[in-house]
Amino acid sequence: RYMSVPLNMNDDLLEREAFDADFKVKELSLKLENVSNPAYSTEVKLNVFPNPAQGNFTLNFNSNMSEKGYILLTDMLGRTLVNQEIQISKGMNNVMIDIPANIVTGTHNLQLRTSNNFETVKILIENNK
Repeated sequence: RYMSVPLNMNDDLLEREAFDADFKVKELSLKLENVSNPAYSTEVKLNVFPNPAQGNFTLNFNSNMSEKGYILLTDMLGRTLVNQEIQISKGMNNVMIDIPANIVTGTHNLQLRTSNNFETVKILIENNK
């Protein structure tokens, strides 16, 4: 999951200096753009239903941007069971995932990966047998 952490800078070790072509001292500063602009955020809240699931389930989430994403379903040992590319639309998304017949009953991790974020939820899968 993408986490926001503060960036702290001070002059304890080095002076902030830059020089022009004539070796005159110029002020140096750091400018961060789009750091907290929600338009660039792809953090999503995943909803899975039904949960427990049997046969298939629907992944529901809202996104602030259109992009390519990946759905990963893994068992509790981290083995990939489903790896599916999806196209994410700006706004509400509903993606139906078919559960392969060979997946055993139990708790699994469902992950949505985007270009700069990933979100994971647990899903209980009941075998179709």
